Amino acid sequence: MKVLVINCGSSSIKFQLLEMENEMLLAKGQVERIGMDGSLLKFLGKHEYVIEIKRTIPDHKTGIQLILESIAWVAAVVVNLVGGVIW
Repeated sequence: MKVLVINCGSSSIKFQLLEMENEMLLAKGQVERIGMDGSLLKFLGKHEYVIEIKRTIPDHKTGIQLILESIAWVAAVVVNLVGGVIW
């Protein structure tokens, strides 16, 4: 079972995607500067790749949507590249 852990602060969201069966960290990251200039998503995958997305993130709802879209995008790209399951 996979679990998405989210920790919301006043202007940030931190997250981790965990595989609970073997207690493996699949991905983690954070959304910074929510509602401010210079908003940013940092995404670190289990193979040490990093994605940074700089765009306006006006609220926490938008930040969580961006996190979910990023997880789905990374999963789709890896499946297409290696022809198998990412996690």
